[in-house]
Amino acid sequence: MNLTNTYRESLVVYIDILGFREMIEESRKAVSKVQEILELLKAIKSEFAAHGRVHRTDAGKIIKIFSSHDFSDLVVRCTEIPSGAPVGDYIDSEIFHLGYKQVFLVIEGVLIRGGMCIGEMLVANEGIVFGPALVKAYDLESKYAVYPRIVIDRDLVHKAEREGYISSWRDWVQRGEDGAYYLDYLFGSSLTGFVIPDSPKTYDLLLRHQRMIEDSIKGMNRRDERVKQKLIWLALYHNSVIARLCERVPKYSKDLRDFLLPEGVLEF
Repeated sequence: MNLTNTYRESLVVYIDILGFREMIEESRKAVSKVQEILELLKAIKSEFAAHGRVHRTDAGKIIKIFSSHDFSDLVVRCTEIPSGAPVGDYIDSEIFHLGYKQVFLVIEGVLIRGGMCIGEMLVANEGIVFGPALVKAYDLESKYAVYPRIVIDRDLVHKAEREGYISSWRDWVQRGEDGAYYLDYLFGSSLTGFVIPDSPKTYDLLLRHQRMIEDSIKGMNRRDERVKQKLIWLALYHNSVIARLCERVPKYSKDLRDFLLPEGVLEF
């Protein structure tokens, strides 16, 4: 028995692509769709395998603590949290990275949902991954995310609040009406664009996000209630971000209102 294979505390993110089943069905009728799916999965794999953390030990040795695993449209990101390491730093890094990845995927029309938590996880040398944290992240994605959002485990958020390391990413986390915390990707990236030089420009992000929603609504199958509910949620989320930005940076409120989705757009 190899006793070195033990669970380790890790930050785990489970992500999948919304509408992937429909993509597969379309690919059965059009060969060109197969290549499109392949290119999409290559891009997703590359994007989510990037920005992994490493850890420097007290002896100065650099060790790998991040791994990314994928199967079909599913991606798992796992970052082991070394003993005594500042947990908040690891969450900061993951949230900022995922937030920007999500905003750029959405404006390209790729909707994702997922779950994020901290817990016990085993990543074996053979590339095998399992553990309670993976089960929890999967449950967050499959049972609670529902809409195109990455749900963050409430235990993680509450612990961050108690231990005082949530302040730097509070603008990237929102609590929904259903009580679930989720990655506030559009608000966080838009607000950052106003205050940090060389960040993606806020107006460009908002305009592209707005147009993607409008185009998706125009092109949807009106009889598909599941897609309809996801787009309604996304449109309401978009408008809530505009409203919150107007409150947070009132000097830009006049321009920001241009990016509101009209009420008529939501009546479909």
